[in-house]
Formats: sequence, C-alpha cells, structure tokens
Amino acid sequence: MKILDIVIPYGGKKLSDIDLRFALLSIEKNLKGYGKIFIIGAKPNFVNGFIHIPAQDTKGRKQYSLMNKLMIAVEDERISENFVYWHDDHFAHKEIHVSEIKPWYDGTMKNAFNQSRGNYTESIKNTIKIIGEDALYYDIHVPCIFNKKRVRIISQGEWDKKEYGFVIKSLYFNTFEHEGEYMKDLKIDQPLSIEAITELIKDRTFFSTGVNGVKPQMIKKLNELYLCNSQTK
Repeated sequence: MKILDIVIPYGGKKLSDIDLRFALLSIEKNLKGYGKIFIIGAKPNFVNGFIHIPAQDTKGRKQYSLMNKLMIAVEDERISENFVYWHDDHFAHKEIHVSEIKPWYDGTMKNAFNQSRGNYTESIKNTIKIIGEDALYYDIHVPCIFNKKRVRIISQGEWDKKEYGFVIKSLYFNTFEHEGEYMKDLKIDQPLSIEAITELIKDRTFFSTGVNGVKPQMIKKLNELYLCNSQTK
C-alpha cells in the first residue's frame, strides 16, 4: 500500500486546539504508514509536525465548511490521491497501520437521525433523501480513507442549495462502498473520572471527546497516554 497523507479539517476553537494537539500526539504514537499531515482551516497555536493550509468556515454551516476543506485537499497536488481523513477529536488508542483503516459504521441512518439534534439532524435528513434511511451510518468518530476523484463526485450535489449540507462520510461510503465494517462509536461528552475513562477506552482502537468531556481528568488521561516521550510539543 502506498504511503497515505493525513487531512485534518480544523475550526480553531479553544477546546479544539486541545483536542487537535492530542489527536496529533496519538497519530505520532500509534499510527503507522502515513506520510505528511495537512491541517486545513484555522491555524493552530503550535507549529510542529504538520503543514497548514488556511481555510474559512461558513458560520452555521458545518457540513458545508467541512466539504469546502475537503475540496481544498482534493485540489492540492501535494496530498496523496488516497488520504486519511481524520478529525481533530479522534484519538488512536492502539497501534494501527493505515492499511488497516476500514469504512467503519455504527447503525443506520435512521438510528442516527433519531439520536441526533440541532442542525445535524437536518444534515442527516438531507442525506437520507439520497441514500435512504436503511443505509449505514459512517459518520462516527474514527478516521477513514477518501479518494480524491470520489470526493469530487459527492461534492457535485446540491451543497449550495442545502443550508445544512449532508453528512459526508455516510454519503461517500454509501455511494461508493458495498460493505462496511461495524465499530461501536465512542465519544466521551461528559466529565468522568480517570478510572471511568480508562475502563471505557481499554479495548478501543479509537475514541473521541466532546466539549463536555474535555475536563481536567480527561486532559490528565490524554497527557498520560500521549505526552510522554513525544516529539510534538
């Protein structure tokens, strides 16, 4: 398998900066077989270990902004044709090679719609109109691999007409893949003790955090997991 670059869309909020730093540290520690790391969006407050490409978000249109950043990656000749798409709140907990990254899903679009809230519900609803409610839900908190030509194809939908856009990974993999692989999603979005966090993630290859989960105990755990002996300071 060819060396794959990593693309991380980045919004630049304060907590995202914490997440991003540890996401990069987790890549450094546990991901094998990758090339360069490209962060597209706001410029982080630290500079080591990646190439920054500036991009602006459109307020209130998260999925649209994510697709715009993806298209910047697609048109950048420095980035490999197939690349790892990795969000700033994804942490690799166990060693894994890029060749082992699958199109992982958890449940169906209908399940995701019933559990969603806010503008994201509208994004899922727009996507269901294209792929159906029984399609698999791939927009879980794990990385995936995208192909530039295929991203161009899904970018040709009605992104300008749909205020809340579409959920990108589910649209992509239901359009091009015939079979995904199940992985239960884990986003820790509440304050927990070190012991509770350790128990939740112990068998996980990946985990994620939400705004309400990035509290002192979580930061302590992330420091314990990733900061020691790291070159990404």
